[in-house]
Formats: sequence, structure tokens, C-alpha cells
Amino acid sequence: MKKILTAAAAGLLALSVAGCSGSGGAKTLNGGIGDTISTMFFDYTVTTARLEDEMQGMLGHDGYKLLVVDVTVTNSSKNAITMSDSDFFISWGEGDQDYDYPISMYTTTQLSDRQLPAQYDLGEASSKSGELIFAVPPEKTDFALKTQDYYTEGDSTEAVEGDIYSVTFKIGEEAAPAEGETPAEGEAPAEENSDSN
Repeated sequence: MKKILTAAAAGLLALSVAGCSGSGGAKTLNGGIGDTISTMFFDYTVTTARLEDEMQGMLGHDGYKLLVVDVTVTNSSKNAITMSDSDFFISWGEGDQDYDYPISMYTTTQLSDRQLPAQYDLGEASSKSGELIFAVPPEKTDFALKTQDYYTEGDSTEAVEGDIYSVTFKIGEEAAPAEGETPAEGEAPAEENSDSN
């Protein structure tokens, strides 16, 4: 049986591959904003993204801006899983330094009411929506939100690096409403439930 490893357990491996397009037999699978990307253990969808100069009085370090990515994560496995916001990282180029992990790696300050917790549990088929926040270079507008499968097999404690998943987007893009979900003229869109768990 394959068991998911959280980012905390796989962090060292993630640092070694974050700037790479794949390792070993791993492949990179790409999608765009509004697409549902299916990893080995969960699905995720990016719906919007924006840049902020500051949030709750916090500025991006060294002149960086704050990138706010709205994402929905759904458990697609047959077991409850523990997720971490650092299961995801953002990249803005192909260089070894052109990526970073969520701002929670650097501060415990909550920057948004919708900011995803550093760690949370998802029951079978349950979802959680919220914001991932990153510090990014101010001149960049093209990004990719990435994650990678990490797991152990059987009784082994050795981590296996699986496929890399990437949602690429440009600031200003938004997901189109699903068919049948377009609000009637003059009607406000229904407010999304941010946590169905």
C-alpha cells in the first residue's frame, strides 16, 4: 500500500527537486487556471490569483510582493489524509532559486481570513478551499503552483519521489464558471463554502 508523506517529512527531497522538471521516472503534468489536477492522493484547482503589496501590514521581504493563490484541495484517496500548505510551492522561472514555499514557512502571522492553515486534515472525499500566500519578485506575472507525490511503499520508510504537478497562470486570469453555474443577470454569484470538512 502506498502512504502519503507530508511536506514536513519530504521537505528535504522537495528542496532538491523544486527547480527541476522531474527526477528518475517522474514526469511533470501541467494544467491551467480552473483545471482540476489529480495527484496520487488529492485533487487541486486554482481559481484565482492576485498580487498584493502588503497584507495585514506585512510587506513582501526585500521588495517582493505577496502572491495570493485561491485553491481548492480535495482528498481523492480512500483514507483521511493530513495536508500541509507547504505541500505546494510556487515557481516563476527555471533557475535553481526561482521558487518558494508559502509565507507560513517564515511567519506565524495570519495574513488573510481565508489563508489555508499550515496543516489540516481531510476526510475521504472532503475538500478545503482557501488561500496560499507566497513572497514573489515584484516584476513577475507568470507563475506555476506545483506539488509532487511523495510516498512510502509497504513497510519501507524510504521516500519515493513521484510525478510533479503544475498549474501555470498569469496574474489577472480567472476560472470561467462551470456550465450551469453562471448567475442570472443582476444576481450575485453564490458564496463558496470554504471548508466542507
